[in-house]
Amino acid sequence: MSENELIGVVMSEKLTFGEDHSEGATVAWDWITSQSWPGWNLDIISIEQATERTESSPLGYDTLHEWTPENPRKLPTDCGFDQVRHLTAHHDPRIILSSCPDSTLLVVGARGKGLMKALHIGSTVESLLQCPNTPLLIARQSARIQRVLVCVDGSSHADAAVNLLTRFPWISDTDITVLAVVESENLIRDRAQAAANQLEAMGANVDVQFVLPDPFLITTNPRIPIMEVSEQIEAQLIVMGTKGLTGLPRMKVGSVASAIAHHSKSSVLLVRDQSEDEESN
Repeated sequence: MSENELIGVVMSEKLTFGEDHSEGATVAWDWITSQSWPGWNLDIISIEQATERTESSPLGYDTLHEWTPENPRKLPTDCGFDQVRHLTAHHDPRIILSSCPDSTLLVVGARGKGLMKALHIGSTVESLLQCPNTPLLIARQSARIQRVLVCVDGSSHADAAVNLLTRFPWISDTDITVLAVVESENLIRDRAQAAANQLEAMGANVDVQFVLPDPFLITTNPRIPIMEVSEQIEAQLIVMGTKGLTGLPRMKVGSVASAIAHHSKSSVLLVRDQSEDEESN
């Protein structure tokens, strides 16, 4: 492989779609195909639970391999993907989908075949939320994205979420609200404005909003203003880091991100700053 080809491989963005043939997966697929992805590759991963041991693995599971499904989902040509692969395995979908290190974005439906109605998400998504190694988008709406709410809290995880958003080919066609909940004088205003400038440089129409603390309350619960602003602007996508400035490193998704992921009516994109976790080791 030539040096130019190697550079192309490294720079390629990849979207991974978790297919389980459920209604939730259909919403996620419609979300994907409603956007334009020129320059990106697409992996469609279908996982079936292993019912018996196989000779290909001492654990009794198959590894991912390419296959040709009998009835693949229809992919519009204007989606613009450079390459599309169908992959399958007999394995636990929670393990396979949490082990996609070369993916830029993992898209799943909010609910699979087995429902956890009290939590509004399926068991596989719940597992992925515990420690999302790949940026995770939980699709709840299927229309083309026009209105985005970006939550900035001064953490490196929020910065990573903004950086990922700038890599989406369709970001220039969106209206973005950058929301910062000001709890103390911690430069959050500067970080929010920097995020807005970064997104404006990509062609998006950006507005910045600040939520000031209530002087009669000891602390501010960020979940409330995030949900309120999301409803006000009719956000189709909420973007946030997995953890804020508080919380232990390498733990599961923070309480605010988890609450939004569980209860928002909008699609939710959660991004974890891998470099911070590596530095904390």
